[in-house]
Amino acid sequence: MALTDWTFTPTPGMEREFDRLRRQMDDIFGRIGLGAAAGFPAMNVYDRPDDVIVAVQAPGVRKEDLTLDLRENTLTVSAKREAPLYRNASVLREECDYGEFKRSLRIPSRVQNDRIEAQLKNGILLVSMPKSEEAKPKQISINA
Repeated sequence: MALTDWTFTPTPGMEREFDRLRRQMDDIFGRIGLGAAAGFPAMNVYDRPDDVIVAVQAPGVRKEDLTLDLRENTLTVSAKREAPLYRNASVLREECDYGEFKRSLRIPSRVQNDRIEAQLKNGILLVSMPKSEEAKPKQISINA
C-alpha cells in the first residue's frame, strides 16, 4: 500500500481563524487542566518535603518581561513574548506562541512568601517556594 502525501492549503484568513479557535480551546482546557492543551507556557510542578518547585518553559522571554505573583496559594506567571519580524516574508507555518500569556497554578502547600526565589536560565523559569513549617511532614512519636 502506497502512502500519498496530502497537503492542505488553507484559504486566506482561514489560518487566523484556526489559530483563534486553537487558542480558545487551549484556554478552555487550561482552565480544567486537561492534556497537552493545558496552556502556554508549559509548567512542571514538583512537591518535595521542604519545598515546591515550579519549572516554566519560557524560551525567548526576557527577565524584565516576566511577572510572578503569589496570592492565597495561587502562583500566577505572566509575560509577553514578541514575535520575530522578518521583512518581505509571508508565514508558511506558525506553531510558536507569541504575545501575552498568563498562567495560574494553585500551590498544594502553604509556603514562606518571604523566602521564594525565582531564576530564569536557558529559557526555563525556576520558582522555588519553601514550605511553611506547618506544611512540612512531621514524625509523630507515640507515648506508651
